[in-house]
Amino acid sequence: HKEQIYKALLEEKLKHSVAGKLFRASLLREKSIQTFEHVTLSEDGCLFYQLVALCNRIVTLDEVVYYYMENKASSTQVAYSEKQVESVIIANRVMASCVAPYPSLKRLADHKFTFNIFRLYMEKISMRKLEGLIAKHHMTAYAFRPGNLQKLTMGDYWFLLKRFVLERILWLKSKR
Repeated sequence: HKEQIYKALLEEKLKHSVAGKLFRASLLREKSIQTFEHVTLSEDGCLFYQLVALCNRIVTLDEVVYYYMENKASSTQVAYSEKQVESVIIANRVMASCVAPYPSLKRLADHKFTFNIFRLYMEKISMRKLEGLIAKHHMTAYAFRPGNLQKLTMGDYWFLLKRFVLERILWLKSKR
């Protein structure tokens, strides 16, 4: 059952946000859950993937229980700082380690985490710093390698389109 949940997460059929999910309080007090004090983005992913690993039973509902409104001023709409880029790398390392025990998910996980790292190449951070952060957090296996990317999902294309449009807007504003 955990493998099915991880597969749904990797395919983005299930979101790793903890919003709209219920957990036993005892699970959240589990000592083995790693916390990352300085992670400012993707902290839900860090937590949710670890919670799935600890669960004995998982129940899903095919109902919408949470609506998300996009905020144009939110951290997902502007270029990341170096600290935010590092947060995403750390979160992806935690998520990759949770999925690692499931060999059938390796190819899907390689795609997901490689694409997540690829997204960071598009941020306003030097390639040198990015590569240093990837190495620092032992994520070099997911440094951009086209062979790890499968067919892009609609969510992947949407991200790339939003990032491209944002870059063009920022570029046009800088020319004024």
